[in-house]
Amino acid sequence: MMAYNGKLVKNLLPILRYVEGLRIRRKIKILKGVHIVKPIFIVGVPRSGTTLLYRTLCMHPEVGWFSHLDLHNWMTDERKKFITNYYTKQKQQKKKIPNSEETMVVFGTKQTLIEGTTGLPIEAATFWQSFLDYAGKNISEGLKDKIKTVIYNILKIQNKSRFVNKSLYMNMRLSELNQIFPDAKFINIVRDPREVISSAMERYKKEGYFDFGISNKNKSKLNADDFIQQSSFAYKEIINTIFKFSLQVKRDNFMTIKYEELYSNPKEVVLNILQFCELEIPTSIEDIVPKIRETRKKWVENLTIIDQKRIFDILKPSLQKMNYQYEL
Repeated sequence: MMAYNGKLVKNLLPILRYVEGLRIRRKIKILKGVHIVKPIFIVGVPRSGTTLLYRTLCMHPEVGWFSHLDLHNWMTDERKKFITNYYTKQKQQKKKIPNSEETMVVFGTKQTLIEGTTGLPIEAATFWQSFLDYAGKNISEGLKDKIKTVIYNILKIQNKSRFVNKSLYMNMRLSELNQIFPDAKFINIVRDPREVISSAMERYKKEGYFDFGISNKNKSKLNADDFIQQSSFAYKEIINTIFKFSLQVKRDNFMTIKYEELYSNPKEVVLNILQFCELEIPTSIEDIVPKIRETRKKWVENLTIIDQKRIFDILKPSLQKMNYQYEL
């Protein structure tokens, strides 16, 4: 029997994902003429509060979303067997297992479900990659119909009228998203980069890896050699990409909010977001206003004055573009 070769398996992953994507796309029965009304997409640099905002909107009574339960619809039996074998071997070798959507299939999840549901909102990276990784910049009508069909079926099952999703993968595919959904609403959440980079550093120390999800062309896995500089440039690439997109999309379809304002005045910010999304204000608005634990200023413990200056020097021009004030 051939010995398990982790390096070989890792090198084969892109090919296996491509094959898996073909299988997923082929098994979808297209519904012609489906229109998804003003879907909502949350974008922003990782560790900026995107997940918090995503889960907040998922609690709105009109809004449907991708659940971890949907993963099984995007994976063939062959794929499930492969990832089970791969991550089980990783665990046996005492390697750190990433907290990814795929590992939910293998090991389950300890994350909290949305109250009143059996679902856990996910980014659905597997879904988006299966459809968009090999599509190029110009999305075919057939591909648009397939994506809309999947979302339509999810909304139908959940009995919802609007759709929301957030995915780090989407930060670099905003133009393609807008091609598919020209009336989509985009919410960009920004946060003090010192907080973001400090939080990313803590995750790196805990898991031994952190990926900002930037483009394949410029992508570099963050490492301990120069975490501050690499993560600052990753932050810069993402925020500049989002800013460029914001100039191309209709003004009424793009908004930027600050994490700090969401923290200090959550009800007012959530109300503004609901109005922007053209969602009805629920009578029990307090039920969806997020309860945010105190995490600010933790960067003081992790970043030196020199670190802060390096971040500031790299990011000041980009933050000014987004009208975000950040001074040393």
